Amino acid sequence: MTHRRERPDQPVPHSRARFPARLDALADIGDWLRGACEPCGESGAWLDMFELAVIEASSNVIRHGAAATARAAQAPDDPVIALTLRRGTRALTLDLFDGGKPVPQGLFDARMGLPSFDPEDIDTLPEGGMGLGIMYASVDYVEHRRRLGINRLRLVKHRG
Repeated sequence: MTHRRERPDQPVPHSRARFPARLDALADIGDWLRGACEPCGESGAWLDMFELAVIEASSNVIRHGAAATARAAQAPDDPVIALTLRRGTRALTLDLFDGGKPVPQGLFDARMGLPSFDPEDIDTLPEGGMGLGIMYASVDYVEHRRRLGINRLRLVKHRG
């Protein structure tokens, strides 16, 4: 007799949404995320960190992925990004999908840290390059895949 191995987080309730790949949609993405997380009972600093990672990821996709690709191709329609949030018993998992250009090879191979800077000296803060470090500092797992011309960025934040 064979025993089926149970998946610990199954079944997993989920929420899906699509947003225009525009920076002015970031507030709506944050509102959607917080609303979708309400059934989980998560709040406070834990949820703030998850939201920070999701907004940073969305901003990067808008600036460098879907929207940048559409601008370069002079596409007539606004590109969209799609988000799926899965609320498991042990973790929240957010998948962000876009049809933009592929990310540079190896970008997600190593866990990125924040660049060194003096937080007391605002003039020396880096102009860019902090996004991946912020994501890695805010969640437990970051993964990128590209399949059939679609990018998927996965962010996982464990509970507790």
